[in-house]
Amino acid sequence: METDNNSKKNTNSFWERFQFVLSVNDNIVCQRYFKILGFNPESINSLELKDCMDYCVNLIKHDLESKSRVYLWYTQDAPIKLTGFVDRSETEYVEYPKREEVPSEDLKPYDVSFKFAFLIDDEKVYEYIWDGTQYPKFIRNTVDLQNSDSMYRNSDPDTLNFSQSLNKRLTYGKEDYTYVIIKSIINATTRKDNSYTHYDMYGDKKIDLTNEGFPFNKSLMKNFWYKKKN
Repeated sequence: METDNNSKKNTNSFWERFQFVLSVNDNIVCQRYFKILGFNPESINSLELKDCMDYCVNLIKHDLESKSRVYLWYTQDAPIKLTGFVDRSETEYVEYPKREEVPSEDLKPYDVSFKFAFLIDDEKVYEYIWDGTQYPKFIRNTVDLQNSDSMYRNSDPDTLNFSQSLNKRLTYGKEDYTYVIIKSIINATTRKDNSYTHYDMYGDKKIDLTNEGFPFNKSLMKNFWYKKKN
């Protein structure tokens, strides 16, 4: 037992204190550990960090929605009309080969759920869960926030197979969102002037984020202070 604990401790020594995790039905699909130099603990229960977290979630949602639209268009069964003929009587249609019918998944809302979390020292500061049944199964099973072009980078565009062509359509021109998320979190947590907002307004009601700061981890907000590593 001591060996296991020591092994775990040694492994943890290589980890950074800060991380974000994206999971699908509790299966991790993206996890990144990173440093935040000059971290300001006042940011934990601030409106600025909440806005940053919401931005990160919306970034991921937009990426999944965009890829879903591309995937559905790219795999459609409808014929495509060839244009550009001088004589319109020569207009032709290209038929896609018939694909086997994919059985309906018959999913109910939240049968597939996405979860984004930001953690400090393995404690959740922020967590957001949303319904993932709106995305095609292919998109749910191939989440890639890096938008890597490794599948087609060194290939002749005229020789790409279907999988490579589809991957190019899904990722072409997109940023590495893991970098964007990390950079956004760092920017939101390193203000030096302590100009953080610790309340939010809901109509005429003023919400104190230090006590009612959903979706922040309240116990962490009350107890956390910057822990200097020995």
